Amino acid sequence: MRENTTGTIGVHICQKYLTGFMGRMFMGSPAYKDISYGDHPQQVFDLYIPGTEGNLPLIILVHGGGFYCCDKTDFHTRPIPVFLRMGFAVASVNYRMAPDFPWPYPQQDLDRCIRYLREEGRKWKIDTEKVFLHGTSAGGNLAAIEALLASSSEEIRAAALLCPLISLDRMEEDLAVSGFAEEENLEELKKIRLLYLKGKKRLEADADYYISNQSAYHVPFY
Repeated sequence: MRENTTGTIGVHICQKYLTGFMGRMFMGSPAYKDISYGDHPQQVFDLYIPGTEGNLPLIILVHGGGFYCCDKTDFHTRPIPVFLRMGFAVASVNYRMAPDFPWPYPQQDLDRCIRYLREEGRKWKIDTEKVFLHGTSAGGNLAAIEALLASSSEEIRAAALLCPLISLDRMEEDLAVSGFAEEENLEELKKIRLLYLKGKKRLEADADYYISNQSAYHVPFY
């Protein structure tokens, strides 16, 4: 499990959350591992290729972890076998994380990775006009914002979000729904938000900011 350099912020939540999932990780091997889309060691993705012919639609899988932990190879890869059976190629993405790289670095990294795959995907027989996003939790936040900012459905065909972090202001409320609302967890959430946003309210880091300020969306959500 990849963590930030502090290593202690939010570990209680992360370990508790991961306990029930680690035994259900997808153990398959990617066709291509650690493809760089930038100069930083964390700016890499793994590419999984189905055994089908022709140009492949692509799902970009964005892991969660509160913007500070988890990895492109952990339990977030569990849906990949389903995607492969459906004929999708899958790019499981790493991105720079807090506290060393707070907002907007993770968002910028995902945007850069999407652009890289759209520009270079044909070398892996990817149909660059059929790019989809799948994000969980913090990854759902990043994927949602990318989809909301897409200029057309030709840029991003659709976005599937699993328990997405839509509003950083409502993290405590979302945690209560998930059943982890103990006081120690709530305090750690405040630390996570402090690390990612550097103690400031940043409307552009919330997906619901774009939902509230746009009259139309080009990308369907699931």
